[in-house]
Amino acid sequence: MVGSRDAPRPDLRLIEDAKTWLPTDDTEAHRSIVALLAMTVEAGVDPIAALREAMHRWFGSAAPDLLRPPTRTEPAPPPAPGFVALEPLPPLCRPTLWPQRPKRFADELFSSWLWRASVAAGAPPDRFAADAFWGRFADPDTEVPEATLRRLALLSGQSTFSLAAGTLTVTEPVTRADVVQDALLRHGGFLLLSRPRAGHPHPVLQYCPRCLTAKPQPYFRRRWRFATEAVCVRHRCHLYDACWRCGAFVDLFRLTVASREPVCVSCEATLAHARAVPAPDAVRGQRGLAWVLYYAAACLESEVLRVHLETLASRLSSGNRVVKREQAIAQFLPTNLADWFGPVSDPHHRDLMR
Repeated sequence: MVGSRDAPRPDLRLIEDAKTWLPTDDTEAHRSIVALLAMTVEAGVDPIAALREAMHRWFGSAAPDLLRPPTRTEPAPPPAPGFVALEPLPPLCRPTLWPQRPKRFADELFSSWLWRASVAAGAPPDRFAADAFWGRFADPDTEVPEATLRRLALLSGQSTFSLAAGTLTVTEPVTRADVVQDALLRHGGFLLLSRPRAGHPHPVLQYCPRCLTAKPQPYFRRRWRFATEAVCVRHRCHLYDACWRCGAFVDLFRLTVASREPVCVSCEATLAHARAVPAPDAVRGQRGLAWVLYYAAACLESEVLRVHLETLASRLSSGNRVVKREQAIAQFLPTNLADWFGPVSDPHHRDLMR
């Protein structure tokens, strides 16, 4: 190339600039700075962060003085005899985001997402949840405060709205399922709870064994917490409301092992290994019930809807086991609509609901 002999070498120019940046006679440090800048360009990393870290290695305790403008300070008095001057440790840099941040699925239950976040972090779900909540809740899906949701949103890099949509609180509906579930939440009598002989009711979390084996990874659906769900319409099989082996309730935050497959807290059986029992009649009834609920929630006035949901709640008690609710839903037909929702006074709404 013509004139290449007279052109200055770029690394020599960078070395001269490095001498200007750092007031030191250490030529090896200057060459290291040039090599570091070349590496950051090739790797695409932040050169300022890499340079700041490297300066601590090169200059030790003098690095902070080189990074800030010089100021006039009084000389420190010499240490008293018998004492050793200790250099203070730099403050601990805490990360602002979790290293592993699984995104919440659109229909995922909030507690299911937090369980998956603990598994991704390799932490036991019980300790991870206690740290995330700064305490414990009997039912995190209904009791988690808004301030906690905002903090978890900052740690996970997700929006507060997305996390709140997974809780069992009334939110801004987006899908048809949200419209129905928000109406059921406003009524207050459709969340599944156990009926203990002593103590407080325990939240009941249902699951479909085939859904838990579907890709990309197992998670629990928000709709599985409602009494109107007794079968999986997608896989045409009934849901389980307890461990298929020992009958214990599903509790994701009592698990002490970060297992990628949801297991029973009592017998450690893998929930996805449950047998998928076909339930075609209940699937047909539940699909029709879902469409009627959507029409009622979207089109009827709130007071009229409340009366109809009162009648429906008497047919699908939130304290009944899934087998009993499945048997009832299998009997749902357009001809017995009044038995399930009560009489519909407006002929127009009655015909459309049927």
